[in-house]
Amino acid sequence: MHGSPDHKADTSAQGADKFSLSHLLWACVAILLFLSAADLDRVFHLYRLLAPVVFIPALAVLVCWIAALMQNAVLKRWRRLTSALAAPFAVYALFAMADAAGVDAARIRLEIGRHYYLDQIAKLEPSDGLRLKLFD
Repeated sequence: MHGSPDHKADTSAQGADKFSLSHLLWACVAILLFLSAADLDRVFHLYRLLAPVVFIPALAVLVCWIAALMQNAVLKRWRRLTSALAAPFAVYALFAMADAAGVDAARIRLEIGRHYYLDQIAKLEPSDGLRLKLFD
């Protein structure tokens, strides 16, 4: 029977079982938060607040991730479950490739501030020796 309510429920459940990028994005945000902790402390002078600022959102993401795993397992959404399980590994691979390519927090910071540094170097007095300047 094509028009039965059970048939419609089955197709909507199958429609909900698809691979999802949302788990990958949440894992990426959580790992970026950990990787940028030193820069957050340097910019905002968090000191004692750094641990709560980093660990509370990470704990929330972890709890939601575990809840998503359990919900998808109970509802037998195997593709979504696979997406949630594969997300941390995919994010690790993504950051490993970025690191192998030389992209890290220090490089990004340099590229963003390059114009400022070049302006400061241009303002130095010309000399025949080394021209050194400390940057903060």
